[in-house]
Amino acid sequence: MGLFELNSILRFRVEKVVDHRNDRRHAVHQRDVGGVGQNGQSRFWVRMHVAVQISTLETVHLGNVIEPHEYDRFPAFMADPMSRKRNAWSYIDARDLCQIVHLCIEKDGLGYQVFNAVNDTITARDATAAFLEKYCPATPHKRRLEGFEAPISNQKIRDVLGFKEEHDWKKYVKF
Repeated sequence: MGLFELNSILRFRVEKVVDHRNDRRHAVHQRDVGGVGQNGQSRFWVRMHVAVQISTLETVHLGNVIEPHEYDRFPAFMADPMSRKRNAWSYIDARDLCQIVHLCIEKDGLGYQVFNAVNDTITARDATAAFLEKYCPATPHKRRLEGFEAPISNQKIRDVLGFKEEHDWKKYVKF
């Protein structure tokens, strides 16, 4: 077992991790090919940013991308909450992801930035604190999670780029 830290808010125990010792101090699940790829890509672009003095470089770490026709899968997620632990009960609607990419293209002069492209709320029936207490009681928190706030924070992308989620899963899923 190792430690898997998500955006410095929560820490989850996972079976096996690969410690990549980068500036974000996160570990990547060995079976998470996307995470390993993001890690390598992030480190490459940081080096390129310094070497060729690119004025703006944004890296977007994607949550589980959900297309509009995939919301019918959410009732199964609600029935088996631990099936979403690997994603920390987060996702990003493909249409909201397009908004994020557009905002990144429009914004200049930020230097090197890393953003989490995830939704605003947890994909669970219960409020976040109660949900995590029930399903991950030993998970340390660095701050109190309010209401249905997503365990992976998108606060930076909202503050810096002005992202506003338009496609909350609760608009499309009856439970």
